[in-house]
Amino acid sequence: MYKILTLYGTRPQLIKAAAISRAFKNLYPNGINEILVDSGQHYDENMSEVFYRELNMKSPDYNLKSKAGSHAQQTAGIMQGFEEVVIKEKPSSVIVFGDTTTTIAGALVASKEKVPVIHIEAGLRSYNKSMPEEINRVVTDHLSTLLFTPTVRGIINLKNEGIRGENENKCEPDTPCIHLTGDVMLDSLLYFSSQNLLNESFLNKYNLGKENYLVVTLHRQSNTNDEKKLKLFVRLIEQISLEFNIDIIFPVHPRIWKFINLNFKSSDNFQIIPAVSYLEMLSLVKYSKLILTDSGGLQKEAYFLQKPSLILRNETEWQELTDNGYAILTGLDRDKIFSGIDHFNRSRLNFNKDLYGDGKAAELIVKIIYTFLSEKKKEKIKV
Repeated sequence: MYKILTLYGTRPQLIKAAAISRAFKNLYPNGINEILVDSGQHYDENMSEVFYRELNMKSPDYNLKSKAGSHAQQTAGIMQGFEEVVIKEKPSSVIVFGDTTTTIAGALVASKEKVPVIHIEAGLRSYNKSMPEEINRVVTDHLSTLLFTPTVRGIINLKNEGIRGENENKCEPDTPCIHLTGDVMLDSLLYFSSQNLLNESFLNKYNLGKENYLVVTLHRQSNTNDEKKLKLFVRLIEQISLEFNIDIIFPVHPRIWKFINLNFKSSDNFQIIPAVSYLEMLSLVKYSKLILTDSGGLQKEAYFLQKPSLILRNETEWQELTDNGYAILTGLDRDKIFSGIDHFNRSRLNFNKDLYGDGKAAELIVKIIYTFLSEKKKEKIKV
């Protein structure tokens, strides 16, 4: 049996990890021993405990309980805790996801302990290194042995950086293998949709009309660390509600909840609420008219649920969405946001493109991982 450490620390990573765990259990119940490690990067009842219950996922085997702080402090804390787990468990490989502090910390520890790094959601680029996420994803890709990219563009990005990744190569840190798999977040959405768990009951909870409201989220440090900028943004959302005569619901990230709650109050048309669970968020998106977000994951979930989005950033790693007209980059610019809302009010989009696979990415990833570990075992036996 192969032992794999799966490391995650944020809501989107937990969703991806759940899809991979389901695939391990379904395909290799006696062949893979998956050990779950939660870095604790984002801890909140609605961001953690509720998610485990909704995703039918076991509690983590280890919780590193990393403390908030600067990037260096949090990265160091996760590295120190995760190194102890790696040394103790001696895994065959380590799985990391995406582009967070948890991702880069896990990749650094595993690579220095000579444990193969498996990066799920590899190859994405915003080409803006002022974003910590961009640095995290680039470095992690260059430390990885197996690179699973959800898009063709991801393969191009990796090869442009000198990661050749031909699959016939021996998969090693210096000669990693790249695989196009599709997006595991689509797997999760389809899984829960098939169980009719995305429903209108949440609309009644907030007194919202079907396709007559906007969903707004904001969490990136570049948008939330400046309190003056944050206040202006919330005032802007209030204006949108009035000028377009539409309801708005704003689930607030735990990191900025205290500030928002102290400075703003909900109104009839603009509801400010604490962060919601995974299924509640998907349900709110499913029945909405439009999404305004700086979240990478929510951009895709909006697309999966056939909703357009305004991306509250000046770039996106999911360029397929903007290239095909499903999303518009606006940053926090008032004129661009108003123009974007007006554009989507007048447009009829056809969500007929297959941008992120067929919803079976996790199965493909798990099969490739199992084959990779089997080949590594054969090599050891030969030696």
